[in-house]
Amino acid sequence: MAELMSNHLKAVLLTDDIRAGVAGPSRSKCSTVQHFEYRCEKNLDADGMPFGFTGSVVLRASVRIGASNTGKTFLERLKQDSRYPFTFIFNPTFGPDKKLADYADAMVVYGYVVEVEEKHVYSSDKASASELKFSILVSTITYLGTDSDKTLYITHSSD
Repeated sequence: MAELMSNHLKAVLLTDDIRAGVAGPSRSKCSTVQHFEYRCEKNLDADGMPFGFTGSVVLRASVRIGASNTGKTFLERLKQDSRYPFTFIFNPTFGPDKKLADYADAMVVYGYVVEVEEKHVYSSDKASASELKFSILVSTITYLGTDSDKTLYITHSSD
């Protein structure tokens, strides 16, 4: 039986911009990503070059949180009319000091929190944990790779 590659991919969420001086965030500041999805479409001309406006992009995700204040952070950001950074870090490696040592790729999303839902669950060791589902109305996405960083700006028509 073939194994699915998604069984091996791991991601964590940092409620900050990893490029903005957050050197080696600790594991306790990161939440385990259970699921995320977004869809971004742009019109292409005859040569395959993008043009025009981008449709609204909503990123939906769920993360597993422990006793940290991540849930409070999302609720506070939901009440604010400001865009905030979120960093999705793929295949992270944490050192012996439990700080981020390396990662394969990352995605920095700036946007507005538009929905938050928290569900209490219990892990196998009976420790209290929660699953946090949230939606972000995206304004920019920057893909951080080993070769270069690429930023996608989400533009909307003024209609």
